[in-house]
Amino acid sequence: CVAGMGVNTMLKILFDDDGYCRLDQLQCDKLYVQPTNSRPRNLALLYGRLGEVGWRLEDEKIEYLTRRWYLTVSFTKADKSCGGQLPGNILRLLPSEDAMRPVYDDYVSHHVSWIEREINMKSQSVIEDDMLWLEVNRPSQQ
Repeated sequence: CVAGMGVNTMLKILFDDDGYCRLDQLQCDKLYVQPTNSRPRNLALLYGRLGEVGWRLEDEKIEYLTRRWYLTVSFTKADKSCGGQLPGNILRLLPSEDAMRPVYDDYVSHHVSWIEREINMKSQSVIEDDMLWLEVNRPSQQ
């Protein structure tokens, strides 16, 4: 379990300078993370790096406490690379009656608005991971 720190610090703990995943040395097959920075681009970076070295997204949980979203995510070691993993891949499948559903919907609404504001301002801070996440999570225009 790695929790209570940002994604970049987690990546420094999980990977050496050559990109080797230190979890392989430990021979563990399960990983739980709870980063403090829940912006989709940060989570996408973490999910992507883990997926590249064979860690498959298994579960996501979300809570909103003291004006912050906390995502607790579990990964399982797979035999091959696991690409295409984005934050919310599991959470967006929650049924409407699940207690986490409104929390996730608020998270999505907040981050969609944030990214769209940055796009409208032509901000240089919008990156590809923001756009990928937005494409999957933006409510359909009806």
